[in-house]
Amino acid sequence: MSFERNIQDFTYSPRVLDQESMLELIREYRIIPFFENPIAGFSVEEHTPHDLWFTEENLGPWDWKIYSVQSGDVAYGKFLWGGKAAFATVDVYRELLNWRRAQPKYAPSEDQQRILDYVAEHGSIGVICWPGCRCRRAL
Repeated sequence: MSFERNIQDFTYSPRVLDQESMLELIREYRIIPFFENPIAGFSVEEHTPHDLWFTEENLGPWDWKIYSVQSGDVAYGKFLWGGKAAFATVDVYRELLNWRRAQPKYAPSEDQQRILDYVAEHGSIGVICWPGCRCRRAL
């Protein structure tokens, strides 16, 4: 599956102009990544004019995320797309936690399970050097 972005499908409209409008966007989407991702238009970054990012004169989205979290109804963390930072309203964050807690802690593949079973039965996996090796030790 390809995650190529098609910018033509997304109409850019800068909605995040200050900390209040950023919090409003988060509350509207309920869950939204901070930075651009494979889904066009689905990030705080894409809703914020580029000239507001990392300026010397003014605070920007990087700073406003503190205001959003301190509002009390927004969580910020790395819980989407393999650890990408995102905002979620508290109700959505609770659902994400419930889903995560319901997942198995570790589900080994069939090959991994055979290795684990071998180690459980034999105590370890030893590799003996080739005939004629001078080390005469198990690795």
